[in-house]
Amino acid sequence: MKKGMMAMTMVVALSFLVSIVAVSPSFAKQADQTTSTKNQQPGQTPTNPPSSQQSPSTPASKIHQLPTLKFWGLAVDHCVANGVFELSNSASNTFKMKVGQPVTIVCYYKIKTIPISDITEADVAYWGSGKSYTIAASIVNASANTNIPFKKEEARNLPKFTWRDVLRWKRSAGANNPFKNKIWTEHMTITWSPSLLNIGTNLFGFGVDTKNDIEEFDGHANNGFTGGITVNP
Repeated sequence: MKKGMMAMTMVVALSFLVSIVAVSPSFAKQADQTTSTKNQQPGQTPTNPPSSQQSPSTPASKIHQLPTLKFWGLAVDHCVANGVFELSNSASNTFKMKVGQPVTIVCYYKIKTIPISDITEADVAYWGSGKSYTIAASIVNASANTNIPFKKEEARNLPKFTWRDVLRWKRSAGANNPFKNKIWTEHMTITWSPSLLNIGTNLFGFGVDTKNDIEEFDGHANNGFTGGITVNP
């Protein structure tokens, strides 16, 4: 009897040991996973990389940099008739000619930027493409009952430039002249032959940016010119 009971006790003990051995590896595996999650082991890649490793954003200066609204200045310089007579807006200084006598008038005007030292890459991107504007010339008889107008109108483009050009201008201007403007001189040529209807005093007019396409830093007051032409029989 005692031997039978001892045998049963041994069987129960062996069964308990087998169950412990079977459960232990599974429990050890779970424990290892839990430990690895809470305490990241060296050399392993984090699940969520730190924000410092993300691509840097565009600098605020580039995002908010805007072009200069009033970048250009245009102004009439002078007008010359037949290469020798400089027209003026004085009634006592008119260009005298006869009916059928042709005259060639050349009007010069200047285009200038803001100070070279103030030009930015945003200005280049917006203004460097050569935006358009209009120039025009006209001759109107001021003494006849019926005015006979002559008019010539042309579309022009502002100068094109790149950032490399701007850097070259800045080097040329030098540190001693930081407020220097980049200036271009342009012109328009008008050829006209008066008829009998033009006898008397005629008003010659010339203007740049006549449609106010460009908002200029020096305004539009210097964009127009008026001179006198006297036609005799």
